[in-house]
Formats: sequence, C-alpha cells, structure tokens
Amino acid sequence: MIDQLVTSWEAIKHAGLPDGQAIRATMHFHLGLGIYLLVGAFTRQGLRSRAGLVLISLLEIGNEILDLARFFPKIPAWLWHDTLADLFNTLFWPVVLYALAGLWERRKAGTASASSAVSSASAADGDVS
Repeated sequence: MIDQLVTSWEAIKHAGLPDGQAIRATMHFHLGLGIYLLVGAFTRQGLRSRAGLVLISLLEIGNEILDLARFFPKIPAWLWHDTLADLFNTLFWPVVLYALAGLWERRKAGTASASSAVSSASAADGDVS
C-alpha cells in the first residue's frame, strides 16, 4: 500500500513538473509561498496566518517522507541534503513574512500606545491640539 502511494505521488510530480533539480527547487519556493498566502487570505489572517505555516509544514513533511520512502531502508546520503534543501526552500519565505508581519504588528501597537499615552497626557494638561 505504501509502495503504491509513493509510486502514485512520484507519477503526479513527474507529470506536473519537468525533470531537473532547479525547477523543482523553484516549485518548492512558489508552492510554499502560494499556499501560505492563499490560506492567509482564506482565513483572513493575512501574513500572520499560523494555519498557513502549519499547513505548508505538514504538506512539505509529508512530501519529504514520501520522497524518502522511495529509497527506504537504504536512504542515500545525498537524499538527506536534498530533503533539508526542500524543507528550507518551501518554508523560508512564509516564515520570513510571518516574522516580519509580527514585528510590524508589534511596532504598530507600540506606536499606537505611545500616541494614546501622549494624547492622554495632553488632555490631562488641558492641551487641546
């Protein structure tokens, strides 16, 4: 059953992508970012979508497990490097965007609280500007 799943998954990947490591690495970037942005839009969480990060992480881990299963139990050393590169390529931009969106929110919240503190102090002093 697992062999059939692995074979089917490889057939799907080969049908949709031409051979070549460069195009496959590019697809990891595009699919990871695309799925992350779609989930963020669908959940209305934007770039702060934890669901998007979780989904692409699970999908990528599943993809890599199926890739490793092709060679199990004798997994060649080069495949571990390839697996780590695929994980990095898929998760890099979503993680960067998620972190930057969090920093932006904190900065915006800090600016808003500083502005309200200044206006509160001005109102208490009787300054109406």
